[in-house]
Amino acid sequence: MSITDAQSRLLDRFITHLAGNAAPTREMFLAFGSKSRLESLMVPLQSAYPFWAPELREALRVRNAERWQKERYGVEPRVPGSKPLLSVPIEQIPKSWHHAIKEMEAARAQVDRGIVTLDDRIPPSAKVIANLKFTARQLVFAAIEADCKPALDMVCVGAFLSASKGRGTKPITRCSRLKELMVLACWLDEDDHADILDAMRRKKNQLARLAQRQRKHKEEWLIQNPTEILDCWMLSEELLQEAVSMPSGSIARLDLTLDALAIGLAVNIPLRIGDLHRFQIGVHLTRSFERDTWTVDLRTAKKGSDYVAELWPELTPFLDAVVLAGRSEESLATRLQEVNGQYLFAKYGQKMGAGWVSTAWRRHIGTGEHIVRTLWHEEALDDADTWMALVLCGQDGGGETARHYQVKQQKRQAGRRAKSLMRAARGRRRS
Repeated sequence: MSITDAQSRLLDRFITHLAGNAAPTREMFLAFGSKSRLESLMVPLQSAYPFWAPELREALRVRNAERWQKERYGVEPRVPGSKPLLSVPIEQIPKSWHHAIKEMEAARAQVDRGIVTLDDRIPPSAKVIANLKFTARQLVFAAIEADCKPALDMVCVGAFLSASKGRGTKPITRCSRLKELMVLACWLDEDDHADILDAMRRKKNQLARLAQRQRKHKEEWLIQNPTEILDCWMLSEELLQEAVSMPSGSIARLDLTLDALAIGLAVNIPLRIGDLHRFQIGVHLTRSFERDTWTVDLRTAKKGSDYVAELWPELTPFLDAVVLAGRSEESLATRLQEVNGQYLFAKYGQKMGAGWVSTAWRRHIGTGEHIVRTLWHEEALDDADTWMALVLCGQDGGGETARHYQVKQQKRQAGRRAKSLMRAARGRRRS
């Protein structure tokens, strides 16, 4: 990598700044100058001293955080009371709905803390409650637009579904929204809302049947791009090898290492991106030096269920590489202490967005990360395999998704059994 005279002079000034220290620390880089000066130093440093680059990136993380704080204070806040798009503020939903949602949140908080309650109702997960709140806000907005008094009845629900359909939402999405409204109706008072519950249940089933006749986007993609789970794993290994071959401390090496982990980790534990992107080192992911493996312990966002698993030993080099970020393997124990609590998928200490994992999959596989969940179910040959896929995907708690894949597997088995019987019958006829 060629460097300019100006970059060379900047590197010389930094060497002088070190005052004889063997290796610079993050604090030494911070003392050297501003964000722009450290960014200018990165190119000559990677060329001459690539093993110092990880500490420079840590210093840049601090400078970026400082810049973000300054810019944040300069951003004008949203005007209080301004109308959100296609929904009303939470304060405008009926008081009884607001009270029921508060009860759900309180019950969920108690369950999460392990407190036994006298309420026989099981609160939905925090993710479902958050979705329900937004759905309630949209329902009220749709009712007002249709000149209806906001209420949990089929007139307002019908207006909400029509508006949602007009925006091009899929039947499966409208089905999910109805399930959330049914949860709200049950918490308000199941007996008082028996009629609306029955009506919403019939509509939900109708939408579910319509959704079953429509292939999901990822299933359409799979038909056009035949892919197996092994293909994804092998690609992740190739990406990691390519990353390791790059200069230590380079940004390209960091990017490829993160991409390799995004694919390899999802193959091992095919959770939704809403769970994968929030992994924190030392919180949800812990390393055992005795077993040379990592363990994941997380409460899933959508279902609120515990997901605990020891990761494959083959995944250990991926996770170690991200933690080390170009440093020597001897510093792993120290690095684990330094990054404790930090997000796994991050650059310069800044957490990647919720959709970043799927972006990495699209970059190398051609479609989003959730395809890996379908691929595991496609691998299933019998009931045991189907159960394995459900456990891997965090779907073993039952529900419609689990039943869908179980019925699908039973149909496959019935088809194979029918073919076997036909072959046997033809064999007897010919003999």
